[in-house]
Amino acid sequence: FNFMKYLIKEPIQFFNMSRKPNLTILNPRFKVGFFERMAPLFFMANPLQYPSKQGWNHTFFFLKHFRNHYDKKIFIITNGMTFSTAAVTTTLLKNKAQAIVVGEETGGSSYANQGMAQGKLILPNSKLQVFFNVYYLKYGKKPDLGQGIIPNHEIKYTFDERNRKLDKEMIKINALINN
Repeated sequence: FNFMKYLIKEPIQFFNMSRKPNLTILNPRFKVGFFERMAPLFFMANPLQYPSKQGWNHTFFFLKHFRNHYDKKIFIITNGMTFSTAAVTTTLLKNKAQAIVVGEETGGSSYANQGMAQGKLILPNSKLQVFFNVYYLKYGKKPDLGQGIIPNHEIKYTFDERNRKLDKEMIKINALINN
């Protein structure tokens, strides 16, 4: 999220994220990579954190970078394959930098993310591998509406338009820029 300082409008912006503590990662039978094992330490290194009903809250702040700052309108193209950090970034830019989202509803949520750290557990008798996410991260205090990020300008394609590889998102963005 380091690039946010070049895009945010206000001099200081805060991004709040909450997570429930999860000790599964410490289980030696749980197979994960180095990053997943270190993630709890990364979270705890954040000096702006506090407990609440939602779990453990972490606040990240962005200081506006005045040199090389981008002050024009930001357009984001999304579709149903926009998940995880791309959905979080879209949420941040839409809410904190008034970015205009063009395209389809995202597959990822504007409310939460589960894709940060994934591991697997191998069941001892069947040797079946069970994959699951370690963290459920919530952003802000808005309720979960059970949907992705709704674009400011929704784009729908017909089969023929997809077949002709028509780029309706760029057509819409160019029209918005020219107006």
